[in-house]
Amino acid sequence: MEIEREIAGIQDTLRTVVEIQARQAEILRTQQAIESQKETLNRSLAKLPDNAVLACAFYGAARSEILQRLGMRETTFTFWVTTVGVVVSLSVKAASQSAGLPALDARTLGLIPIMSLPFTLLVTRHSMIIGWISRYVRDDLNRLLRQSTIEGIDAADAGPRHWDNSSKLQSRIGLFLFFESLAYYLFLVGPAAAVELYRYISDRNALADPWFWGGLVCTAVAFLICVARFVVDLLPRK
Repeated sequence: MEIEREIAGIQDTLRTVVEIQARQAEILRTQQAIESQKETLNRSLAKLPDNAVLACAFYGAARSEILQRLGMRETTFTFWVTTVGVVVSLSVKAASQSAGLPALDARTLGLIPIMSLPFTLLVTRHSMIIGWISRYVRDDLNRLLRQSTIEGIDAADAGPRHWDNSSKLQSRIGLFLFFESLAYYLFLVGPAAAVELYRYISDRNALADPWFWGGLVCTAVAFLICVARFVVDLLPRK
């Protein structure tokens, strides 16, 4: 009986050892699976682009958006100038002459002040978006692009300057933007103001005409928008 008990104890011990070995093998397989997943994750992370690469891609997208907005603004402004010329041509009365000059139909000219406001809003919208994108490049991307104009970046560690940050552009951009903004806003509001003045002088009943007051309101709003944008454009960039 004692021998049988010893044999049973040995068998229990052997079963325990087998279970421990099976658990150790399972733990080993689990560790190997974890290591394999770590290697896969590390390989995936190694394929991700760093911040400089992402900044270059974002800069390219921002530049494309700026160029597209510039083209749209130029198209809108050209269409406005064309519209003014067409309205003036339609308002000319070929049959009536005054001091050797063709007379103008005041009510037809009244289209110019009315239309000045939507054109001003369109041009200003494009200008605002261009400014926002430019500030995004300057404030958020230039440090990642290692531009030498950013505080804390040494000249030895700086990367090549992109066009928006080039010394050639920075030395001339202020004066150019001043005259560009001045020309835009003068041509947006100038014709409308001239038409309102012409209608007030040539038509004695202009003050009783709602068409005149509507044009005057649109011209005034467009003028205020242009003045506000012009002041913002003149403010020094931080």
